[in-house]
Amino acid sequence: MKFTDNTVEVLKNFASINQNILFEEGTEIATVSPQRTVLAKAKLNEQIPQEFAIYDLNRFLGYISRFNDPEYNFDADYVEIANDYKTGRYVFANATLIQSPPKKNLEVKDPEIAFDLQAADLKEVLGDAAVLGLPEVAVEGTGGKIFLSAIDSKDDSSDRTRIEVGKTGDKEFRMIFKTENFKMLERDYAVLISMKGISHFSSNDVEYFIATEKNSTYDT
Repeated sequence: MKFTDNTVEVLKNFASINQNILFEEGTEIATVSPQRTVLAKAKLNEQIPQEFAIYDLNRFLGYISRFNDPEYNFDADYVEIANDYKTGRYVFANATLIQSPPKKNLEVKDPEIAFDLQAADLKEVLGDAAVLGLPEVAVEGTGGKIFLSAIDSKDDSSDRTRIEVGKTGDKEFRMIFKTENFKMLERDYAVLISMKGISHFSSNDVEYFIATEKNSTYDT
């Protein structure tokens, strides 16, 4: 089998969430952050033939990047990686050492907030947050509009940036996330946020469940 460029892109993104991962047979992969505040799932174009564990995903990706258009042949304890020039193998980790996502499917039931987020708007706000060193991203509802903002909730006099991303009725809210948890691929997302402390960002091929911070507020 081969990994598509899209799958490699997803794996690089998942490595930024958790360095280890448990692959399962099928066309879906998932990971969870060590703090269990981010859960990510993706649909792949290829079929994973068996369960196997990678302890250091960045190391694995670094190794396979040294092969041009490789084929992957799976054994019980390792994967053989080969092209016309060279052959190598990468040994799997013990699956019990991997922090895996819960088996139960998560869902955001009866969300109080829903809107569509464009990839360009997400990229812009996260870029500003990085430049300004802002620790949080907020979804704010005020004056009938929804804004995506980069903020420091502990310092109202600090730098900030925001972009209008949707409309809301008379709802007033400020749902706060740690910037470090916004490790999404550059996609357009349908966003659902619940007062119960969970949000869902979903695109055609990848989805993220991200916890909101305790100082979030919602006023009907």
